[in-house]
Amino acid sequence: MNKKKKKDKPCQNCIDCNNSMNDYYPVFSNRGTVYRCVECYELWLTRSTRIISVNSKDIEASTEFRNRAL
Repeated sequence: MNKKKKKDKPCQNCIDCNNSMNDYYPVFSNRGTVYRCVECYELWLTRSTRIISVNSKDIEASTEFRNRAL
């Protein structure tokens, strides 16, 4: 069987650290497609998950407070 040749990814610049890299994640935003290196992507993902978690806990706490007041 014929093996397919892997295509080389073009080098992209990370939007956060501005380093050129071959190993990156495309992130879709209002500005179009931006690219993050592996380290910056993992930090961004951790921070965004943390923010969502904190916001949902605040909503739950305020709902419980309103229910007690009624």
